[in-house]
Amino acid sequence: MALCSVGEAANPLSIQSDEQLFKNFALSSCIATNYKGSAVAKDAITAMQGYREFSELPLESFFGVSELLEKYDMAIYKSKNGNVIKLAYCIDFSNSDDVHKLYINAKSEL
Repeated sequence: MALCSVGEAANPLSIQSDEQLFKNFALSSCIATNYKGSAVAKDAITAMQGYREFSELPLESFFGVSELLEKYDMAIYKSKNGNVIKLAYCIDFSNSDDVHKLYINAKSEL
């Protein structure tokens, strides 16, 4: 019977594509930005570091995500009763054409 500890298991981030790591970085970055001061923001920052660490993309490409976040308008993400839906915004942001274009540009620099 083979025994292995959790520490010996392959890190799931090590098998993700650079594109998935980049999109997840964008999602985590958006969460960290929009939930500042919360426990989830702190965890999102840790996740961002992990996604960047396991990616082969140039470090500079990740800076573009925060610049892009500044251009997006979350105000249009409202529920029917007027509450801002931050998480929906962040999910859509990470799957946006703009984030995909950043990834394509970063990939071309490899």
